[in-house]
Order: sequence, then structure tokens, then C-alpha cells
Amino acid sequence: GPSNNDNQFPWNHSGFVVAANQALFDAGGGKWCGQSCGKCIKLTTTGGFVDGQGGGVAEGLSKVFMVTNLCPNEYPNLSWCSQQGNNGVNQYGYGWHFDLENGVNQITGMGWN
Repeated sequence: GPSNNDNQFPWNHSGFVVAANQALFDAGGGKWCGQSCGKCIKLTTTGGFVDGQGGGVAEGLSKVFMVTNLCPNEYPNLSWCSQQGNNGVNQYGYGWHFDLENGVNQITGMGWN
């Protein structure tokens, strides 16, 4: 569940799960079991990246993830998770953001970073 640390539920540790930004997790501001909690989403790489925030990944790679947590609009997540409402964007210009769980290197093992 939502937390300010990386102490997730054991079943989250090795799964393909994400923490979504507040605008997607629950536009009404809820922090626990928001409107998108439990929904599955398909993420597809674009080949692009933000300088200093990882590296490029091949375009067109897709994977289905389940939303299980919140990336809250608070420190230290402000640069990525600070979108406000459905039309807001973060400082990088993105309307949605997902923290991908990588507890057993399931994300890095796919070549995503």
C-alpha cells in the first residue's frame, strides 16, 4: 500500500506492478485504494528519455502492469508525480507517471531503466 518508503507488500516485490501519480491513481486525492487501484495498464516504450533520468530504451516494447500503489504529490516525488488534475503535466511535460516496481530486477531484466 501507499508509503513513503520501499516497504511494499510481499506480492508487489516481484510482480509487474506500478505506483501511479495522484492524477491517475485517484483524481479526487485519495491515497488508499484509489479509483485506478487494481486496474491493469499496458505501457509501451517510446524510445525517448529525459536527460539525467535514465537512458533510452528501444521503441515499441510493451508490458502489462497492475496499478497497486500511489506515487504521491509530495517530497521527494515532486518532479515526477506532481501532475494536478487530468490536464496537468509534471516538470518534464508528462501527464501520467508510473513508478515501476523492480524488487527482483524484473524491470531492468527487460532492458527498461
